[in-house]
Amino acid sequence: MAAHAPRLARLFTPAYACRVNAQLVHPSESHLVKPNELESALARPLHVSVYEPHRPAAFLAASLAFGLIKGHPFMDGNKRTAFFLVNEYLRAQGLPGL
Repeated sequence: MAAHAPRLARLFTPAYACRVNAQLVHPSESHLVKPNELESALARPLHVSVYEPHRPAAFLAASLAFGLIKGHPFMDGNKRTAFFLVNEYLRAQGLPGL
């Protein structure tokens, strides 16, 4: 397993992703319409790192973005939320943000 993957599980929780989405869609209301899709998207990088441990952190960040955008867990702001979380993940790994 890639050394940086378990840190993602502690860094991004569904509650944190919901708070980020709420700030990004403000003044509109944030609505989580598919909670299972959100949990699946947040766990995706960890799963990829287990089955493909040679993948770099940037690939895991991309898998997070793909899961959030394709799963569409929020009513609005899915791409904005994905972009923010990917940027935070890359910065937490010491890589330049987007």
